[in-house]
Amino acid sequence: MGPDAGEQSLKQELSEHGDSYQVVSLLDSAARRSLRRLIDDHEYDIDVVGPPYLLYVLLDNDLISKAEFCEATVGMIRTEGWTGYEVVKNAWASIPVDCAEILDDRHDDALPHK
Repeated sequence: MGPDAGEQSLKQELSEHGDSYQVVSLLDSAARRSLRRLIDDHEYDIDVVGPPYLLYVLLDNDLISKAEFCEATVGMIRTEGWTGYEVVKNAWASIPVDCAEILDDRHDDALPHK
């Protein structure tokens, strides 16, 4: 229980079964760094990414358009209730897509530049 319970559960799972995973996705950037250290220590080949990165995989494989990617990412941010500059910035971290040119001012609260 507690604020780090999910992170601790992931650490335990990866320590015991890391060879079974290719990708771990979570929003908290500090937790991602911590998991990356554990993965490096165990020499596993696992990517640790923020949740919107999973949508980026679809875009990168031409399964969705850039506009669909941008709208879906904003939808995820809002549905999950991720608010505040740092949380939004972390959601977009490591995604090499600038959605500002596609999305209008109604989406500023879900973009990392504001």
